[in-house]
Amino acid sequence: LALLWWLLNQALRPLQSLERQIEAVGEGHRDFVDVDTRALEIQRVADTFNRMAKSRRETESRLHDRQAFLDAVLASSPVACSSTASMARFATSIRRWWK
Repeated sequence: LALLWWLLNQALRPLQSLERQIEAVGEGHRDFVDVDTRALEIQRVADTFNRMAKSRRETESRLHDRQAFLDAVLASSPVACSSTASMARFATSIRRWWK
């Protein structure tokens, strides 16, 4: 029985490692997972997860760049500032009208 428990523990070790590493990626402590196993299925899951995590990082980076560009454009454009102020006044007047 002890041998069976040990064998089961050894078989599940790569999955437990993968789980901990995925949690660490989710918490921002790691960028990818690296599972040392001969189990092809577990390695495929890890590889797929790493591709997804890389794609997510790249998407977040592009989003951050676009937001920075938009912020810079809006901050430097007198028309955008004027339009924003006009929209705020319009929204306030609509809210007052509905009351």
